[in-house]
Amino acid sequence: MIERTLSLSVDVDRAWHAWTEKIDLWWPPGHRRYRGSTLTLEGRVGGRLVERVSGGEEFTMGVVTGWEPTSRLTYDFYPGASPETPTAVEICFDAVDGGSVVRVRHRRGRLSEERWGKTNATFARSIEALFESLTEMLSRGG
Repeated sequence: MIERTLSLSVDVDRAWHAWTEKIDLWWPPGHRRYRGSTLTLEGRVGGRLVERVSGGEEFTMGVVTGWEPTSRLTYDFYPGASPETPTAVEICFDAVDGGSVVRVRHRRGRLSEERWGKTNATFARSIEALFESLTEMLSRGG
């Protein structure tokens, strides 16, 4: 399992809404399949994390498996893997004095141990890049 924690100077409600509703504003371009795409997280169990291009082509990056507004989000995640072998992501949002803490846990899910061993370092670096972009967007008032 990969676990990373990010402390933010915004309240938990703002952190949650930034992650779920403004994901297209901060998700790094280098972590998308298509250049110039938009990213949407459909806010419900069964909703998708979906990337779209203007021509209508889309790629489902994951499917929401748990939706507990302002506290917890889980989804099966499969960029670069097939929907039959997703990894599992859990994101928790906790209020702390003066801000919030976002905790991401990324588990192997149904991905083989061999493939997880080859990709978990990449996933760990990706979480750090996501945290950096999210922090930057929030610092600009987003």
